[in-house]
Amino acid sequence: NSDSQAVKIGKQFSNGSCEGSGKKLMTTMPMKPEDVQMILPYGTMVGAHVMPTSHQYLEPWDRTLGRDKYDVRAAMDATLYTISRRVQNVESGQARPEEFQPWFAITCTHFYYYDLMTSLSPDILKSFNQHKRQDDYAYVKIQVKAGQILGKIGGQTLDYGVWDTQLPPATGILVPKHYEWDGFRLYLADPLNYYTDELKQIMLSKYVRTAEPISGKVDYDIDGKLIGGWFLEGTGETTG
Repeated sequence: NSDSQAVKIGKQFSNGSCEGSGKKLMTTMPMKPEDVQMILPYGTMVGAHVMPTSHQYLEPWDRTLGRDKYDVRAAMDATLYTISRRVQNVESGQARPEEFQPWFAITCTHFYYYDLMTSLSPDILKSFNQHKRQDDYAYVKIQVKAGQILGKIGGQTLDYGVWDTQLPPATGILVPKHYEWDGFRLYLADPLNYYTDELKQIMLSKYVRTAEPISGKVDYDIDGKLIGGWFLEGTGETTG
C-alpha cells in the first residue's frame, strides 16, 4: 500500500535510520526567533542554483557579526542520520571555511534538514569526524531533542527544508526520472503544515512571501520554457 511504500522510500533515504511513520507537529524554530530577520521561500533561483531551491533561507539578524554567532537548534525530536561537510564555494570552486549539512528523520516518512551551518556542537563534530568518509559524508545515528543546540550559523543564511514521503510526488516536474539523484525534491512539504499553531505563527511573522503558496514551491517546470529546473543538454540530469 501507499503507506508501506512511503516508509520504504524514507528508509532508503535515511539509510534505515528511521522508525515509525506519519508526521509529527514540529515545535521549535531552527534558530531563535529574535535571531532571524526574515524567511525566504522555497523555489528561488539564485547564485549557482540551476534548480529551484528545495529549501527556505533563514536570514540571520545581522550578517556583519561573522561566523558562529547564532545558535542552530533541532526543530523536533529526531534521528540525525547524515552529516556532510563542504570546504569549497559551490559557485567559484574556491576553498572556503567549512560548512555542514545535517539530515534528520522524525519518522520514516517525515524529515527535515539544514545546510550552511558554520560549525557543529563538539559532540556532533566528534561523531562526524569518527564516521566521515573520504567524500566528507558521515553516516551517523544520533538522537536529538527539540531545542537542542546543534551548532552555529553566522555571516550567511541557514538553509532549511521539510519532506514527507506520504505526500503524492510533485506534479509540476516534467520528468521525475531526472531527479532521482535528488529524490527528496519530489516530496518537499510546506513546512507550515507541520508546525504546532504557536510555531506556525512565529514562522509566519518572518515570511517575506505573501502570494500563495507562501512557503514557495519547486515544481514549476513548463515544457519548452526557460523556467523550472535546468539540465545540461544531452545529459538528462544534473548533480547539484
